[in-house]
Amino acid sequence: MVKKTKKGWYNYEGREALEDKEVLDMCEVHRSKFNLKNLENQISDEEILERCVYPMINEGFRILEEGVALRPSDIDVVWAYGYGFPKQRGGPMYYADTVGLENIHKALLTYSDKYPELPKW
Repeated sequence: MVKKTKKGWYNYEGREALEDKEVLDMCEVHRSKFNLKNLENQISDEEILERCVYPMINEGFRILEEGVALRPSDIDVVWAYGYGFPKQRGGPMYYADTVGLENIHKALLTYSDKYPELPKW
């Protein structure tokens, strides 16, 4: 999609990525709406990773529960080869096994309690 529209998180002029004012404005509206203005530069890399990947893992387990996918490895193949999940991580479901499901569950509950005003996935 980025190649076709030359847009995404950045605007592209040739191979040069430029900040997209429209995206920055949307982020600012979201930060204001959910009172997140004071969090700038206060969220660790680990929290960013967990808040992005753990809901993806949670959704993977819902897909398994619903019978849409047969095995966790089926989900990993789609993410690694279809969406570009880092292959060295083995896919989100394999990554979940390396982190530990109890740790993921605890972290999801912690972030839900820490940011109750944010939409839940």
